Amino acid sequence: APLALPLTRDSYRGRAKSVNDFGVVVGELNILLRQYQNPPPNPHAAIWKDGEANLLEKQIGRNSGWGSLWTARTINNAGVIGGRGVFDVNSRGFLLLPNP
Repeated sequence: APLALPLTRDSYRGRAKSVNDFGVVVGELNILLRQYQNPPPNPHAAIWKDGEANLLEKQIGRNSGWGSLWTARTINNAGVIGGRGVFDVNSRGFLLLPNP
């Protein structure tokens, strides 16, 4: 049977995009925007590890230049995550490298 991935408190939909051999899943969560009754898609890159969902934006510094990480598309066994987001004002790909 499929395993349901948990959502964060303010999210309403999640999508898994990739999983590594250690069971770490990456993808995206749509975050609720309180001003909308029927919210438009508002994707944020996410990671599911040890039964918990976390937004990847919380893993980077505020002064990094990245405004939003939209989706995480892949993760390898070393924990390197690739995806798309906004750097300054442009849509760009990203790689997140795990801290030692």
